[in-house]
Amino acid sequence: MALIVENGAMTRKANTYAALAEADAWLGARGFASWPQPPVDPEIIARKEAALIRATDYLNRLGWNGRKAAEGRIMAWPRLEALDADGRPIASNAVPPQVKAATCYLAGQIYNGVEAQPVLERGGRIASESVGGLSTSFFKDAPGRDVFSALADLLRGLASDFDAPGGIFTNSILIA
Repeated sequence: MALIVENGAMTRKANTYAALAEADAWLGARGFASWPQPPVDPEIIARKEAALIRATDYLNRLGWNGRKAAEGRIMAWPRLEALDADGRPIASNAVPPQVKAATCYLAGQIYNGVEAQPVLERGGRIASESVGGLSTSFFKDAPGRDVFSALADLLRGLASDFDAPGGIFTNSILIA
């Protein structure tokens, strides 16, 4: 599937907040060795594009501040009455650079095999686990999923839930 980038124009069939070239540049600059840099073959391009779409799907589920600029759209951005981390208004025809960066970061994780929206056996509520002679136990308040602390840092201030004291992203929810 071809990438259709949401650039603030509310493109009807948009499916990502970041173009492949943006992801290549962002991830390359940060040394994500598992994200192949151009030139690459068509199969790798297709995997990278799928990762960008899946990252955007994840981000579209989050509770952003403001409201969608047009109701009935799957894409969460652009938004009306949205504020940045410093309380300044975000243009209603823009996708903030933090959202683009978060898309790139999460696409890099997904390309590397992290499942951002996993199916969780019995809801993922594991009380204890032993494998052979090894066992692991967690503190009662430890999240039951991978933690995406970088997303919390990138997106802080763009949604009220992200700013809860100690709030962190897991691979399916924010825990405060």
